[in-house]
Amino acid sequence: MKLDLLRNRLVVCDTTCFLYLGRVGRLDLLPALFEKVVVPSQVALELDMGRYLRADTCDPRKLEWVHLVEVSPEEIERLPANRLGEGERAVIAYLRRMGDVGNFCNLWDDGQIML
Repeated sequence: MKLDLLRNRLVVCDTTCFLYLGRVGRLDLLPALFEKVVVPSQVALELDMGRYLRADTCDPRKLEWVHLVEVSPEEIERLPANRLGEGERAVIAYLRRMGDVGNFCNLWDDGQIML
């Protein structure tokens, strides 16, 4: 996919995306590549826990270009049983809620995720 095509898309990020882009100092890539960066609150909570281990773990709430969204426990519980973390499950539940995922990109590190 060409980079200019990404610019008109939304991205829904899981914890790993923010964790590693933050560690290499390249969180700036997300707003540069995508029109809107969406982060479920469960992902922000996982990053909060990460800050107990490493103080330099980013806080997406402090980034003006991040759109924090709430995903209810009920939405997450409706997903099929799996071994994914809470943040990844919240990303999937949010995408399911949005319906047409054609305008979304998903950034995650788990090969077992399918919509």
